[in-house]
Amino acid sequence: MIEGCPPFSTRQEKEVPKVYVANERPPFRAPPKCYAYGLRELIEECWSEEPFKRPTFRQIITRLDYIYNQLPHKRHWKECFCW
Repeated sequence: MIEGCPPFSTRQEKEVPKVYVANERPPFRAPPKCYAYGLRELIEECWSEEPFKRPTFRQIITRLDYIYNQLPHKRHWKECFCW
């Protein structure tokens, strides 16, 4: 959702299941400045293979609230996702 396109959209459709089985994650395609501060890190923490390293839903909501409140609300997020 954050990239504005399906995960692994650059891969052939038949390759996608193999990528998931190999525990690969979709790459971040946009330049880092296009993500709100802390958002990429939160996503990567949620992807951890070790369940105890993943944030709880309560922690996720708290961090998303913080990230949202830090956004300059005049910024247009779609500016970063014109591929």
